[in-house]
Amino acid sequence: KRSRMIRSMQLLDAPEALVSVGDRPSTTTAPQTLLFLNSELVRQCSEGLARRLSAAMSRRDDEPIERAYLAALGRRPSVDEVEFWRRSLATEQAAAAGTPSEKRLVALSRFCQALLSCNEFLYLD
Repeated sequence: KRSRMIRSMQLLDAPEALVSVGDRPSTTTAPQTLLFLNSELVRQCSEGLARRLSAAMSRRDDEPIERAYLAALGRRPSVDEVEFWRRSLATEQAAAAGTPSEKRLVALSRFCQALLSCNEFLYLD
């Protein structure tokens, strides 16, 4: 219904439903970031991607990082990005509770949520 706009779509620059819009603005705002950090849908997608990554794991620690970048951003991560995320994943894994595999899944899920919340994922360049 035109009178019942979807709140998340309004945050992401949905066009006005009652008037014709020829050009829509493209903004990046704090509420958009908060939507992706707190959204149950984004969390579920992140967990799904993390499960997919952990199912295809090999012996290399940086393989999930490379696979996530390819799946989410369509490119390989830089050396600096791999190093940053390797350290971040180790920190997240150490802070998580549970078995080693549960800790790894939690860390991968948080990494995936950060990746799905970045501007490079949200906007085409």
